[in-house]
Order: sequence, then structure tokens, then C-alpha cells
Amino acid sequence: MKFENENWAQFKGETWKKEINVRDFIQNNYKPYNGDDTFLVPSSEKTKKVWNKLTEMFKVEREKGVYDAETKLPQGIDTYGPGYIDKENEIAAQNERSEQDFIKYFNGIISKRHPNSSNSIIVNWTRVGELLKIYSQGNPIPFKTISVKLLEDIKMFLLRAPMGGNKKGTISQNTASTYFSILKAGLKQAFVDEYLTVDISAKIKGITNIETPRVALTMNEVQMLIDTPCKDDVLKRAFLFSILTGLRHSDIQALKWQQIQQTSKGTWQAVVIQQKTKRPAYKPVIQQALQLCGERPSNDDALVFEGLTDASWISRPLKAWIEASGIKKHITFHCGRHSYASLLLENGVDIYTIKSLMGHTNVRTTQIYTHIVNEQKEKAANTLHIDNWDL
Repeated sequence: MKFENENWAQFKGETWKKEINVRDFIQNNYKPYNGDDTFLVPSSEKTKKVWNKLTEMFKVEREKGVYDAETKLPQGIDTYGPGYIDKENEIAAQNERSEQDFIKYFNGIISKRHPNSSNSIIVNWTRVGELLKIYSQGNPIPFKTISVKLLEDIKMFLLRAPMGGNKKGTISQNTASTYFSILKAGLKQAFVDEYLTVDISAKIKGITNIETPRVALTMNEVQMLIDTPCKDDVLKRAFLFSILTGLRHSDIQALKWQQIQQTSKGTWQAVVIQQKTKRPAYKPVIQQALQLCGERPSNDDALVFEGLTDASWISRPLKAWIEASGIKKHITFHCGRHSYASLLLENGVDIYTIKSLMGHTNVRTTQIYTHIVNEQKEKAANTLHIDNWDL
């Protein structure tokens, strides 16, 4: 290996420059810390009390050699109950935490766990907090009352829980599954924060997800949409852009011109921090997708699809456009992303390349789209018909 960057000159050693040798690099370049402990957070009063008690116990141990030993009970991992250094204070603190309201705690950790998460994640966590209040009829749920039986009861409640907003009916099983997983995550955090003495989230099974078929458009249907006028021009361009890039509505809505960049090869890409995963993604933008963006303004901070409405308001004009085109499928904006994956599969792109383009963390998520292509193949095969079939 040859290092031409002058920034490497400050580091010592030779072996790591000739081969991959992390140990040699560290041994030659680490610096011991000789400062004091002023950067540490001071001990709490409770910690000081426990330490003072331990200090006295250390003195006895040094004098006796062994502070104390059990000589009668067979030793095992479950021989003894909980051990305490300052039993009275520790039990009192645990009792105090066990009296607190889990619902209040749950709502309080949303911002703590998801400071940079997408709106959809925040909305889901907030809705779970609302449903817990409905379940408890506005009463608190003290930590001490949380049991497997209680969680099974909440699970059954979620399976018939009402939809939010002005929507009527109950939530789907998959939505209930998502909500229950969020509840378990809250319980896990409560165990970490020592509000629960047992990781009860690990003792209860989640709600099974029902695999629902992805709805996607064929290339002929995409052409039908292109040929059909839409009252909302921004919606039409944004939806077709989703079909050609696989980007979600939230990513397209937030897309700025500075994120549309030309590569060294002369091609174009969208550099996106995905709203759902918060991971950077480099999405190829083909020429037709670039045309949908319109003319590039002088202000690179401007939105590419200025005026694209929120997901909650987009379904009605999208439905009107879909129906006007003659397409009979139930199409949502997210179907543009599904269409991107299925069209790539149909064109022979391998599953792992599509996984990368879609930003999936697991190839099993991508494999779902193979069902769409298989259905399309079956429909294509069924179009074969021989007249005068008489054997």
C-alpha cells in the first residue's frame, strides 16, 4: 500500500503502512491519558452512601481475608435471591419506581428513543400511547401491575382497537402487530431503565404479521397513467418519479435540488437520507426521471417537487387520476415504489441489485416482489388461446 495523502505523515510506524496491521498502528500511535477525573460526572448522594458502606466492608474483608462465605447451600446460578449492598434504600427506590405510571413513562420516552426518526415512527408510537389510555379507560397502569396476563389482554385489545382520526372500523392485524412490537420496545426500555425488574417483553410473543400482496403497476399501466391528464401536475410528476426511482413519498416531498447530483461518469443520482431508515442512499436518476423534475432553479436549496401535499391529503386526487386512466387496481402513492421493484425484476435485474436499490436491509423483504412478477407471468400465460381446440 502507498500513502500519498500528507495527512498520514503525522502517524508513526512503518509495518501498518505496508500491510493491514491495526495492532501495529495502535501501538505506535496511542497516547496515554495522564489527566485527572474532572471530566467525569460527580457521584450521586445515593452512590456515595453505597460506596461508604462498601469501604467499611472492604476493611473487614482485608482483616479477615474473606468477608463472608456460604458453606451449607449447594452453589448454583439460582441458589440466592437478589443481592443488595444497601437493601433498604435500593428496595425503597424500586418500590417507588414500581408505583409510577407506565403510560406516562411510555409517552415520555418517545422523543428520547426517536430524536431523529421519521414522522411515521413518531405517529405510531404516539398512537400506541393513545390506545393504552383507551385500554385503561384513562387510568394509570403502574409498573407493578404489568404481567404476562395483562400484556395478553392488551394484545387482544389491539386486535380489535379502533382506527385513529375520523376513520371508522378497527385496525388491521398487521397494524396491531406493529403497535404491539412498539409496546414491547417500550417495556424493554423500562427494563433497561430499571422500572421493571424482569425483561417481561421477552416473555410474550408478538402478533403474527399477515403477508399482504404488494400492488404494483405494469409497464402498460404506467403508460396509461402517462397518457391520462391529472389535475395536480406536481402529483403526476412526483408519482412517476417514484416509479422510476423507488423513492418514498416522504423522501420525494423533502427532496431538494442540491441532492440531485451529477456523477463523474456524467449520469445523475439523488443523494437521499431516507426518512424511514435515516440512512444515506444514492439513487440513480435516469434521464426520464430527471425530466420529471423540471428546470433546475438558481436556488439549489429549493424543493424539487414544490407543492407536493402530505400523504394524508394525496389519496383522493391520486385515486381520481388512477380511475380516469382506466386502471382497476387499488393504487396508493407507495405503489410507485412497489412498481419500481417489480418492473426491475420483470426486466431481469437480479434480486440483490434490487435490494441495494430499494435500500432494504434484508433480501427477504425484496423477495416479496417476486410474487408480483409471478402473478404477471401467470396472467400472460393465460392469454394464450388456440381456436378450434378439438382433439
